[in-house]
Amino acid sequence: MAPVNYSQLPAFYPPPGVTANFVNPPSIAWQITAFSLPFSGVATLFVALRLYARAYILRFLGLDDRKLRTSSFGKVTNIEVVFLVIALVRTARSE
Repeated sequence: MAPVNYSQLPAFYPPPGVTANFVNPPSIAWQITAFSLPFSGVATLFVALRLYARAYILRFLGLDDRKLRTSSFGKVTNIEVVFLVIALVRTARSE
C-alpha cells in the first residue's frame, strides 16, 4: 500500500467552477504582514505610554501594569514566531 500524501489531498471537494491548486497556491503572507505590523506598533506604543505614565509620573505600578507588561512581551514573542513561520513557508515553497 502506497503512503498517502495528505498535503495533496483536499479536505473537501471544491465548489463548482473552482479548481484546487496544490502546486503553487496564492499566498496571503504579505496581507498578514501588512495588517500585523502597523497595529502591533500602535499597540506597543500605547502600552509603552501607559507604563511610562504609571511608572514615572504616578510612581506606582499595580498588578494590572505588571500583567500588561508580561502580556506585551508575549505578544511581541508571538509576532516574531508568526513572521518566522511565514519566512520558513516562503523558503520551503521557493525550493
